[in-house]
Amino acid sequence: MAIAKTHSLPERASGADGHEPATAPDAPATPPIGSSLRTNPFWGLVVLVGIAFVVTCLICVAATLGDPRGPMNRLALSYGTTAVVVESALLVVSGLLAMTVDRVQTLRLARIESTQPVATDGTQQQES
Repeated sequence: MAIAKTHSLPERASGADGHEPATAPDAPATPPIGSSLRTNPFWGLVVLVGIAFVVTCLICVAATLGDPRGPMNRLALSYGTTAVVVESALLVVSGLLAMTVDRVQTLRLARIESTQPVATDGTQQQES
């Protein structure tokens, strides 16, 4: 009787001590999560406006399929196009703001990293 070999997930690469390997020296440094360089409130706004946009679009589609005399359908047929246009504009503006803030933060982080002295072996020296 042959026993079938079960497939297992590939093992993750780990360092000699069993922990995760250190990041490559050329990997970009990411600031700590609580850092002011990492906080961008506009991405949350993009998500909220995006959800509202999708819900409004679905309501407008559902309104065309339902009874045109229904109160929700009349509301959607009357103001649906205006709501979609306004939400589209808000989505574009909040997306551009979020990308602009990210770019400014990236440039600021690059400027900070470029001012730190680098040792001959490629690692950053600690200033005393």
